[in-house]
Amino acid sequence: MKKTKLINKKEKTVPVSKSIEVKPVHLPVLVDQPQKKTSLSRGVLLVLLSVLAFLIWTYVFARCFEIYNEDIVGRPSCVFVPQRKAKKNVVAVVGNTEITLDEVKAFVAEVPQLAEVPFEQVYPNILEMMVNDKVVKNGAQRYGIPTDPQVQKMIQMAKDQIISQAFLTKELEKSLTEEDIRAVYDEEIKNFKPEEEIHARHILVTTEKQAQDIMIQLKAGADFALLADQKSIDKNAPGGDLGYFTREMMIPEFAEAVFSMKKGQLSGPIHTAYGWHVVQIEDRRLTKAPSFEQVREQVQHVAMERKVPQILAAERARQNVRILRPTLIPPTTEVTSGQKTSEQ
Repeated sequence: MKKTKLINKKEKTVPVSKSIEVKPVHLPVLVDQPQKKTSLSRGVLLVLLSVLAFLIWTYVFARCFEIYNEDIVGRPSCVFVPQRKAKKNVVAVVGNTEITLDEVKAFVAEVPQLAEVPFEQVYPNILEMMVNDKVVKNGAQRYGIPTDPQVQKMIQMAKDQIISQAFLTKELEKSLTEEDIRAVYDEEIKNFKPEEEIHARHILVTTEKQAQDIMIQLKAGADFALLADQKSIDKNAPGGDLGYFTREMMIPEFAEAVFSMKKGQLSGPIHTAYGWHVVQIEDRRLTKAPSFEQVREQVQHVAMERKVPQILAAERARQNVRILRPTLIPPTTEVTSGQKTSEQ
């Protein structure tokens, strides 16, 4: 049986065979669209992708530039992609170790002597010291020094000493009283013996001729302090003032000369290893015992030293200490005259 082709655009039945009828099928609209519309959609997609790529690139570049500016170490933190942001307060880098401004401040805070000094003044020296410390530690790591058995032994000894000192300090804080400190002071005052001390001024020059010329000017009425500031080579004594001193505080040749002088007396030239001195005695007196407040720190140290044996004795009793072999020297047997030893 011969079949008929199904190409008829009119909406009606088309006979295929005598027994079968088929309605026409409408194709989708896109099949009939022109080719230029497909090209336009691809172009829009490409434009959108280009804009997105540009935005991503702009963000990456801006982020890298921001990190670069915030890195005070002075080296870029990223090239094409963002990397870890550097700390804002990093002040030095030693290898892979960073030193921050907070660490420098913490170190300074641990030193009581630096409490009154402006931080900006001590900062350069402290930073240099911390850098050198890191450098030395890194060098020690390179040679394996921290794990060296001898070094470990020394570290353990130092650790034990620190722990022992901390224990004694804690016990002293608990047991040492103000009465103990005062008792030591009273005992020391009883043994105090007054000494003669002198308050003097001097003008120190390099030649005997200079000293003699100064003596002439002083006898003519020149002011001693003013002349000392002008002529003396001892710049540690403004106005030539030496303050009060005892005989033992001065070199023998100077002490012998000035302690033989009277109050108000002018004398010179006196020759010492430092040069030629012209001396004026301002005052002579006997030393007085210092007050408790003046020497409290020194007296407290003495009281602590005396208290340590008591702390040790109490701790030995608490821990039931027993010495089983107090000496390694064997006992000796005395041999009387006419008596032979077992070896003989």
